[in-house]
Amino acid sequence: MRSATITPRWRVMQWMALAACISSIMLAGAAAAHAQPYPSKPVRIICTFAAGGTTDVLARGVARQLSEIWGQQVVVENRAGANTQIGAEHVAKSAGDGYTLMVTSEGTFVMNPSLYEKLPYDAAKDFIPITTLVQLKQVLIVSPKVPVNNIRDLVALARKQPDKLTYGTTGLGSSSHLNMEMLQDMAQVKLTAVHYRGAAKALVDMHGGHIDMIFAAAGIVADQYRAGKLKILAVSSRNRVAGLPELPTIAEAGLPGFDGTSWFGLFAPRGTPPEVIARIHRDVARSFDDEGFRKKFLEPNMLEPNIISPDVFAQSINDGRERWGRIIRAAGLKGK
Repeated sequence: MRSATITPRWRVMQWMALAACISSIMLAGAAAAHAQPYPSKPVRIICTFAAGGTTDVLARGVARQLSEIWGQQVVVENRAGANTQIGAEHVAKSAGDGYTLMVTSEGTFVMNPSLYEKLPYDAAKDFIPITTLVQLKQVLIVSPKVPVNNIRDLVALARKQPDKLTYGTTGLGSSSHLNMEMLQDMAQVKLTAVHYRGAAKALVDMHGGHIDMIFAAAGIVADQYRAGKLKILAVSSRNRVAGLPELPTIAEAGLPGFDGTSWFGLFAPRGTPPEVIARIHRDVARSFDDEGFRKKFLEPNMLEPNIISPDVFAQSINDGRERWGRIIRAAGLKGK
């Protein structure tokens, strides 16, 4: 019968020392990797809209600026669809390490929670707001066939013809839609909605006399307006558009308190370290101070820079969610 092999004590001690050495090396490597300055590899910015639109142009401008500041590649990925839900879900499930960011509209956080019974992300818990980037001001355009030239006349006509006047939207629950719902509520009028997938087809139909009015971003219609091809009554925001100073706000023109300013903002997934958030915020603010960036990416689209702190941004989102939630519920809107 063979006797059991007994490992000498000195050999066991050698193995233990070797294991401890390997463990120390691995821990040191992990600590060194963690200590690497951010960013140490390419960063992705998920844009929740299709390529070529205002949001995409903005995201690519920010990516270019940050790439120059960081000396690191920053790429934009377009993940559009389902009223920004597809892109938001992807970011919500991404690691909170600062290497996946998101540029999106207020709809993702302010409108969608009231429009949809179930979302594939938690708007209140899955993200860290970094800053708004820009404010987007819309203008109210009316068809030449509609015999009005100001907001008061439009309200008077709509009261005489309830449900007869039509308006286009860029999608159910979009800012163009909800601004019109707010106008109806404040003016106590009833209009009929015609929903489109984007502004282009809606504007074509308005030119063709198929719809009577629409809210559209000032930047995409300014040239046509200056050429005398569009009739614009007023601006949706609290303040006038710098590039079209002759246009009154809706509040000035007859509906005091009306404010339909929209925004695009920058977000990170939950769990992103505070120091990384601070670095991103600082360098985005630095980017927006660059005159060349403003002239190339903001001014042509009439986008007004609006860099604010993460805390102020978070509070603004909460306030907007309550405000627009009331309008959505009052109108009985439900997303599909």
